[in-house]
Parts: sequence; C-alpha cells; structure tokens
Amino acid sequence: MSPPVSRPPASSSAAPAVRGQAPARLVTALRALVADATPGAPLPSVRALCERFAASPLTVQRAVAVLAREGTIVTLPSRGSFVAGVAGAPPRAADPAWQSLALGARPPYVDDMEVLLAPTPD
Repeated sequence: MSPPVSRPPASSSAAPAVRGQAPARLVTALRALVADATPGAPLPSVRALCERFAASPLTVQRAVAVLAREGTIVTLPSRGSFVAGVAGAPPRAADPAWQSLALGARPPYVDDMEVLLAPTPD
C-alpha cells in the first residue's frame, strides 16, 4: 500500500491562478482589448470571445475572472463584463440638489422650532 499523497491546503480566500499557456495568452489579449476601450465599454460575450480567440468557454471565463480580480474589468451577472473606470480616479461626489427640488423650500418656522427643540444647558 502506497503512502497517502499530501496536497497543500486549499486557500478559500485566494482565487486559483491561471494555469497553462492558453489562459495566459488570452489574459494578455484581453488586456490589449481593454486598453483600447473606454471605461464602461462592454466586453464581447463569452461566446464571442470563444469564437474570436478559438478558446473554450472555461478558458475564457478564467481569463475574465483574472481581469476582474485585478480590477481591470467589472462583471455584472446577467449583464456582462465592462471596462472598469480609470484606476485611482476619485469617485464622483453625491449631488444633493435633487432633494431641495423634490422637497421644496425650507419652511419659515423651522428655525423657531430648532430653538424650541434644542437641549437646555444644565
């Protein structure tokens, strides 16, 4: 009876690395495709990428997963994959102007109510 084969423990936090030359080549090709696109542009479907690069769907999905982990692309279930925004760009600040339009002007009695509702100094 042969001794049991020991395998390294699987890390649940780390995603599997791309193995083989085909996925690595596909990742490189997809990076070039993304580099030419504008942020928010959709990537072709997995089926279209399979036909374009003569690769299996699993290989394409693994390559897309690598780019998604890097933050190069964003994948949305049932919507597709899209080129991510510019790295390091600050997020847009929220614009609360719609609230004044939707809620209207501040009533004149609010200032008096704030004085009445203010806690009293002890």
